[in-house]
This record gives sequence, structure tokens and C-alpha cells, in this order.
Amino acid sequence: MSWIPAPLPSQRWAYALTAIVTATAVPVHAQTAPAADRTEDPDAPVTVLAEQITGRPDREVVLQRDVELIRGKTRVTADSACYKVVEDEVTARGNVFMERFGDRYSGDELKLNLSSGKGYVLEPKYKLEMNNAQGGAGRLDFISEDEAVVINGTYSTCEGTSPDWYLRASTLRLDAGRDVGVAGGTVVYFKGFPILGSPALSFSLSGARRSGWLPPSVGFGAKGAAEVMVPYYFNIAPNRDLTLYPRLMLDRGLQMGATGRYIGETGAGWYGGETHLEFLIND
Repeated sequence: MSWIPAPLPSQRWAYALTAIVTATAVPVHAQTAPAADRTEDPDAPVTVLAEQITGRPDREVVLQRDVELIRGKTRVTADSACYKVVEDEVTARGNVFMERFGDRYSGDELKLNLSSGKGYVLEPKYKLEMNNAQGGAGRLDFISEDEAVVINGTYSTCEGTSPDWYLRASTLRLDAGRDVGVAGGTVVYFKGFPILGSPALSFSLSGARRSGWLPPSVGFGAKGAAEVMVPYYFNIAPNRDLTLYPRLMLDRGLQMGATGRYIGETGAGWYGGETHLEFLIND
């Protein structure tokens, strides 16, 4: 463990904490399979900065005021923090902000094990790099480096602080490794109004082909009445799919639509087809 103080012009102090490689630590790193783009270097040093730093560099470091902790692809800032060296765990409080693997989180309190990726954020707001998704929650639990669970939160891929559409769920499991989001106790909102409720929803985080709800689309009809459509996609087979289009038109009611597509190949070449149906419930 190296403990190297260096005063900065802003009166903050910086220390680089470099873990000692021991006989028991080597096999653990050797058995860990690297995950593409979301794996920390286990040998990367931990650098901490703060106006006041106390504690023992081989056990626990307490940071006060204008705190910043950096390790590899993870950066945490807060009003105060405590880094436990042996556990490789940071706890931060007050104006917490974390950037990790391109994802950004802010909240009141954070706890994170830098080795396992397990931890939590209280009262978080988040923005994900994969699909620019954003939302807020009462709590966000990090299950691993790839997986997180949003509790009593929101989720939207719309830009801006007041997205046109978003879903609110009692639980929302985001698994970047499997590219899937699973929401429970879900209500989809448009312009602040609930338009669809479901006990469970699943969707692709990256937009890849997967059965599930597609992002809603909104617009206006010929007479200026608002319309909102929430498609559901069925990935039946590599060469066949079906999309349902429930559309709510404020002046005409609910319209149902469906599009089925298929492609194939014979000795004579490629073939394909598409069938589209629509009908109004009240007509």
C-alpha cells in the first residue's frame, strides 16, 4: 500500500492507494472472466481527493468536503465518504454523483463494492449510456457490474428533464449483460397521464430484436386530436415476426392494428410477405 500525499492549489489533498498483491488475491483475479466494456482492472489504483483526509491507508480512509474517488472506469464525488481498503468498498453521503462504465447516477447516499459491483444508491436519478435511458427512484440496488434493480422508479428513453412518455414500476430489473429490462407493477404514462397498465413488462435495453413493448409514438390526427400508440413486438422466429399496434385517438377511441411479416428462401430465390390489419373498436 502506498500513501503519497500531494497538496493541490485548491487545498484539496490527493492520495493514491495501490493494493498489495498477495498470494490469496491472485487466484481470485485469475478466475474472474472479463466482461466486455464493463470490467474494472482489479489492479487499478484507487485515487482519493478531499479537503480533509484522515484514517489509516491500509485499513480505512475518511474523506471530508469536496470528495472525489477514482478507480478505473468509476468516479464518485460527494460531500463526505469513507473508503474501506480491505473490503474495497466506498460509502458516500451528500450530493453524491457517480459515473461508472459511462452510466451516471446521483443521489443522497451511495454504497458500492468496487470489486463485485454490489451496492446501492438512495433517492437516485440515473442516465444510462446504452440507450440514453433515464429515470429516478426511491432506491437503486447494484446486483453486479451488469445488473441493477430500480425500486419504485421511472424509466424513459425520451430526452429532457420532462420526458413525454415514461413508465413507472414498483421494480425494474436492468440487465446490461443480457440486454433485457423487466418491469413489475408497471404503468406507462404519456404527458403525465396513465395510458397502459401491466403486471409485468420486458424489453430490450439496446433496441435489439426481442419480444416486448416498443417505445410509444405520439402525434396528431387530421383534425388535430392527439394520438398515442404503444406497439408490442413478437419475435416469433428469425424469419417471422408480428407487431400489435394499440392506438388511442382522443377523438375516435381505441384502434387496434397488427402487422405480420415473413421471409424465406427456395431454390428459385428469396420470397417474403407482409399482412397489415386495422380496426376501430367503436366503429
